[in-house]
Amino acid sequence: AQACRLSCSLAAGSTAGEAPVLLWCFWQLSVRQRLEPDAAVDKASDPVENKVAWMDASWGRRAQAELSRWLQLEAAAALHRLRPLALQRWPGAAETTQATAGRYRKVLAVVRAVEAEGVCGSVGAFHAAVERFAMRSEGAWLKVAGGAKAAVLEALAGSSPSAGGRVALELGSFVGYSAVRLASAAAQPAAEPDGAEAVSVMTVESDPVHVAVARRFVDLVRMASAVEVQPGMVRDVLPLVGEGFGRFAPGFAFMDQKGTTFHIDHRLLDRLLLCPPGACVAADNVLRPGAPAYAWAVARPWEAPSLLRPALVSLPEFLEEAAGVEDWMAASRLSCRVG
Repeated sequence: AQACRLSCSLAAGSTAGEAPVLLWCFWQLSVRQRLEPDAAVDKASDPVENKVAWMDASWGRRAQAELSRWLQLEAAAALHRLRPLALQRWPGAAETTQATAGRYRKVLAVVRAVEAEGVCGSVGAFHAAVERFAMRSEGAWLKVAGGAKAAVLEALAGSSPSAGGRVALELGSFVGYSAVRLASAAAQPAAEPDGAEAVSVMTVESDPVHVAVARRFVDLVRMASAVEVQPGMVRDVLPLVGEGFGRFAPGFAFMDQKGTTFHIDHRLLDRLLLCPPGACVAADNVLRPGAPAYAWAVARPWEAPSLLRPALVSLPEFLEEAAGVEDWMAASRLSCRVG
């Protein structure tokens, strides 16, 4: 009780920028569950930056708390177009044309373009729509693992070990392009004991708006039963993978979040024993924009004993093939471990 009073008093004097950091500290110290849902720390937080609150609600499977986060986000950023599809059928949930904050103007343009092409229920049409938008976008800002990268990604995912490996793990969802590809490439969807289709891809995304976009597209192509989009930062969410799916569940991991943390996140994967021996770990954009520390580790396998047959694959950057722009995709397998 004293910790709760202290945390609330600290939050009351915090700014919108400081509150998410405080909340993350409380969550790390297991104080978060003592806070009331309407605590000052939540009210002071920017709903876009308060990533740990989204993660906490999703981790606990608290639908009402997630709805509350969404309404806060919608009110603060006017992101009505991203209203979850299920909510559109609720009373009073009519669509609005109110403009969104400039920060997400581009990603909302992707949503409008994809929905205008009528991709409902079609994975191929969804990928084609995203790629067409990427080709038309100014400066080719929409970066997805398409073209040759998509072929390599599917081949690596298909080589996951037979023991374990029920789930593909993606770190960095963005708009859900690769998550949908990985799920559709799964040969036979797993099944739960009750006969329901099990999740075959878990994808992690720190930006709540990108989470909403990815979930919307996953719903549009009718793969919500196969793809789970989990909000939160990678270092915080990875323990949830083992908790939700069991040890050695991810037979394939695709890192597409932030190149400067690839080596850190890979070590955490290894330390948590999430992936079975022989599991494949792939990383995109190792050359552009770059993951120098991870590239160094892959190029010097004798300094990383947990990696087997690491390789850097040279591939043309999607939509920049004609210009001869090169990128690298790193691929390696985890060694056998005891414990």
